[in-house]
Amino acid sequence: MSVFRFPRQLKATRKVLLVLFAAGGFADAADWTAYLNGNDRVGYTSAVLSPDLHLAWTHKSQAKPELAWSGPRSTPIEGHEMRHRVDFDASMQVVIGDGRAYFGSTVDHRLYCTDARTGKPLWTFYTDGPIRLAPTLAFGHVYVGSDDGRVYCLNAADGSVVWQMRVGPKDDRLLSRGEMISRWPVRTGVLIDGETAYFGAGVFPHEVVYLVAANARTGEVIWKNDRISQEDAGRNDLSPQGYLLCNEKFLYVPSGRSLPVGVSKSTGEIVFQRKHSWRTDAGGVVGGTKALLGDGQVYSGGPHHFLAMEDSSGNVGDSYIGGRQMVLTGKYAYLMDGTKIFCVNRSEHAQASREKQKWFLRVREDRGDAAKVALANEKMKEYAGVGIIWDALSDYDDALIATDNLLIAGGQDGVIALDRRTGEERWKTSVNGNVRGISATDSLLTVSTDTGHVYGFVPGPVAAVSNWPE
Repeated sequence: MSVFRFPRQLKATRKVLLVLFAAGGFADAADWTAYLNGNDRVGYTSAVLSPDLHLAWTHKSQAKPELAWSGPRSTPIEGHEMRHRVDFDASMQVVIGDGRAYFGSTVDHRLYCTDARTGKPLWTFYTDGPIRLAPTLAFGHVYVGSDDGRVYCLNAADGSVVWQMRVGPKDDRLLSRGEMISRWPVRTGVLIDGETAYFGAGVFPHEVVYLVAANARTGEVIWKNDRISQEDAGRNDLSPQGYLLCNEKFLYVPSGRSLPVGVSKSTGEIVFQRKHSWRTDAGGVVGGTKALLGDGQVYSGGPHHFLAMEDSSGNVGDSYIGGRQMVLTGKYAYLMDGTKIFCVNRSEHAQASREKQKWFLRVREDRGDAAKVALANEKMKEYAGVGIIWDALSDYDDALIATDNLLIAGGQDGVIALDRRTGEERWKTSVNGNVRGISATDSLLTVSTDTGHVYGFVPGPVAAVSNWPE
């Protein structure tokens, strides 16, 4: 295991970024206000979290979360393992702000606000359908979408309604997973960028689906695109599901098992909608609701790797990064692939991944020649190792975030914290279920599992663990 140190220039850049974030109304290191802590969904916080963590509280749902969609068949297709690519609702995802933790439930349809230190419920808000994605905090408000077809803006202090919006044209209901939901459920969460709230509704491409931009403070509609389902002679397959992303110009909309769609933030019109083949230019199976932004790229995740697409055009970008989860910060990327957790130099690893892709294509071209296929596989393995700074053996592959000092990873029945600079283990504990969500500030680590548990860990000793509901 090799070691690296962050350069002084990167530390200085971090200080500048903190000042810029504070000036622009972004969260400081004490908060985690959105899914993966930002509209780029890179999963990083500048918080310094002590690895001397102790369980302070738990919240247990009445039942395990009920996913909106079932997974793929277990048998590989053309040698590729498919895995679940539309499981954004596998656990209760937590956001943290002003000493409080917030999360929604697919089981009892409530949004919970709890004390961050003790987990004590402070207030709850009922919706008329499952809450499948994390809430978002901004302006002293908490924003959340529900399968009841509505977006809610609540006072973060007491849960009172500031504004709400039914996105679809009427209150039509249908049966889904044993529950009555809106024909136009909100399954994108609510993204807040500046003074604007973005969200989508609807799941059936052959019916009307919606993308909306509204004033985040008042709910007044800025634009509403209700023409998507009629585009391309009614064959547009956009199904807005999963966490939205954005940069200065574009909104990126995950779409079922397809690749993210690029949308103009100013008009709501589709800018690009690509369909790169997983047999060729996509480098394998990609698409689904897992995506993040960085390096001028949209990284779309699949069962085994991330495809980089140019963020302005959707064209195939500069890399094919192997891994099932990825965090970006500075010039480094942190990944997990089910066998190891590892850190790479992003530039070096990206360049090598392009060479690896050439050999991936050779495998298909030469599949009748065993010797050539063996050579191609060996070359792919060689290039996959370029740029790796450190690695640590681990079968965890389901959740990954980074703080200033730690890399925190989750998997089946456990969570681990590694030193971000060396990969050395700093903390580890067991939990009940598969870890599907992690959030962190400088005073709280939350871990969410697919059994309906949320665990709250705090630095320093804890007199007694609080279990909720009592």
